[in-house]
Order: sequence, then C-alpha cells, then structure tokens
Amino acid sequence: GKAFQFEREGYFCLDSRYATADKLVFNRTVGLRDTWAKAGE
Repeated sequence: GKAFQFEREGYFCLDSRYATADKLVFNRTVGLRDTWAKAGE
C-alpha cells in the first residue's frame, strides 16, 4: 500500500483490512522522535 506522513506524528500506512470509504484506518509504521522536550532543558 501507499505510505503517508502525518506532520509531527510519524509514518503511517492505510489498513486495508479495517478501513472503509467512510472511515479510514491507519497503522503507524515509524514514530517521530520528540526533540522539543530536550531543547527546553
């Protein structure tokens, strides 16, 4: 399937097993690290 990147969240792929035309279901494949927490310290 196709891969999607949601801003500041990670990379996701569409779950063809559970997704419908009215309700999209995505599975996260790679999460993004939060570097903002470390920058504030």
